[in-house]
Amino acid sequence: MAIDSGPIITTCESLLTQATTVEALELSSADGRTIPFEIIRPDRPGLYPLVVFSHGAFAAPDRYHALLRPLAAAGYVIFAPMHLDSEEWQHEKAPSRDDVWSTRGTDLVLGLSVPSELKMLLARSAIRIDAGKKIAMGHSYGALLAQIASGAIPAIPSPLVRDPSVSAVVAFSPPGPTAGLIDADGWAAMSVPSLTVTGTSDIIPGFIDDWEVHKASYIGAPVGKRWLWVGEGVDHYFGGMIGREKPADARSAQLLNRATSATVAFLQSALKAGPICSQAGELDGESLNKD
Repeated sequence: MAIDSGPIITTCESLLTQATTVEALELSSADGRTIPFEIIRPDRPGLYPLVVFSHGAFAAPDRYHALLRPLAAAGYVIFAPMHLDSEEWQHEKAPSRDDVWSTRGTDLVLGLSVPSELKMLLARSAIRIDAGKKIAMGHSYGALLAQIASGAIPAIPSPLVRDPSVSAVVAFSPPGPTAGLIDADGWAAMSVPSLTVTGTSDIIPGFIDDWEVHKASYIGAPVGKRWLWVGEGVDHYFGGMIGREKPADARSAQLLNRATSATVAFLQSALKAGPICSQAGELDGESLNKD
């Protein structure tokens, strides 16, 4: 269902089941690296918004298909780099923390530039990117990078700064205030609508011991542009559905489906475009706040 089609009122969940295609693309960065990107797109022609997705620490784009394929099905082109810290790389020596920080920023700058190679690949399937509708999205460490693209100010310099072409940001389990990365007031400068997704079991022992820390960016963002989705019992990886994949129970899959449909509803509201959908009621164990 292309973004330039007429408005259609339906349930957000019904949009998540249409056909999608996954493709690969390698790009050269300004610092001489070859960066693998994964493209997940609707399997139908049209004009679509672009979602640039940053994976969590040590993960990889293909570990997020349970989230990203349904999102693409709803009418978005996903463009996801594999960052330097991914376990999929075979480094003789692990990259330094500083190198990971800077290269992650460079990767997102490249993705948000909508490179010509991406346009040409999509054109073979009669798909175009709506340059006026770009979304920064990420999980965990990647969520912080997405927020920086939307205006959040980190504690240390990054090649990535506020990108004026970004219209909205979606952050799954973003970190809270972290020494050397971002202070509590760092999110006040986010200038676009934001969605934060977390759960009551979203902890990383020794790093994030209180799940409510993930709400810091929602609390710190400008009032009037904030959405917050919380799932009861949802952990950092939705029970193994994303990031650190493992067999997950039906409840985890159900809650991820609801978080994804909330993401679609948020993006339609933020972009003010696309087929109009509404969420089918409220699932026991989820909450959605917006202002």
